[in-house]
Amino acid sequence: ASQVGDHAVRGVFAKVDIPKGAHIGVEQSMNSINVASTTYDIALSLVEEYDLPDLDAALEYLWGYGFESNLYGETSVVVDSTILTFANHGCNGTYNAATVTSTVTEMTTGVDEFDEAFFMSDPYNLVVARHLPHNQNSGDIALRDIKAGEEILNNYLDFTTDEENWKEDVRDLRNQCLGT
Repeated sequence: ASQVGDHAVRGVFAKVDIPKGAHIGVEQSMNSINVASTTYDIALSLVEEYDLPDLDAALEYLWGYGFESNLYGETSVVVDSTILTFANHGCNGTYNAATVTSTVTEMTTGVDEFDEAFFMSDPYNLVVARHLPHNQNSGDIALRDIKAGEEILNNYLDFTTDEENWKEDVRDLRNQCLGT
């Protein structure tokens, strides 16, 4: 059972010891689903205008398992193709795997403390743009030694890309972690 609590519906557990710094899920991560901003915008427009149950189901999948990315200046969606898609949030800094290493948690940051410099990259920088697909699809790194049987946890705040979502995500994660 997940250490996150009764409200957690899934979890990912290490089958073997994973040393600090090891890559997790990198072999499968190159197959992630990347929905370009233009495709995402068209899908949103179509589902608003027409009754398209299959497209609505596809969007529900993207919203349930993916994360929005504004790295190219427009909103696109990425769905991790590894089992890490089902990793729970590590409350109050208990996460042990990440793609980035932020130092804030839902309990230590304020809803108005969005750090745009940490979450946003210059979408017009060709060096950044060239490496974005690799960075978005590179799996996680163990932030400390993870023992076999231990739950692998992420910091969901690392997936927030804009100030509006930041406020909602911080509030939601605080409530989840407090069990309210």
